[in-house]
Amino acid sequence: MIKPRLRLADTAAIASLFRVAPGTVRYWASVDRWTPYGTRRHRQWNLLEAQASYDQRHTQEAKQMDTDTAMVARREKLCEFIRAHGLDPNDIPEDFDVELDGGNWHIERLVRNEGGDLVLNPENPDQFKREIVTVPYAAPWPL
Repeated sequence: MIKPRLRLADTAAIASLFRVAPGTVRYWASVDRWTPYGTRRHRQWNLLEAQASYDQRHTQEAKQMDTDTAMVARREKLCEFIRAHGLDPNDIPEDFDVELDGGNWHIERLVRNEGGDLVLNPENPDQFKREIVTVPYAAPWPL
């Protein structure tokens, strides 16, 4: 039986191939326990191990990008919903409450003073004051 031939490359070549810093390649080799070849001075690595490490991390980055994209899309849908009801999305806290009662939406928003500044909650000075606003039904819940 013929063994497959190893494809070896040094740290700089792998870094160039995957467009990462040489330190990143050395980190992957350490964490993923790549088999070292060559001498300490002229270290070489198996390209199959390098590819496996890259794929593992690249898949995680792609998942994170998908999550970020989904969060941005969700935020945009919520902003459209809020604007459709005549409210400013900047006045709506991220953890707002909303309730449909008959033909009206009850939406929580931040309170602003006459100058347009946010008002602190006197009961909890670490948070801004909130109020419930009732607006007529103009659009369905987007999510």
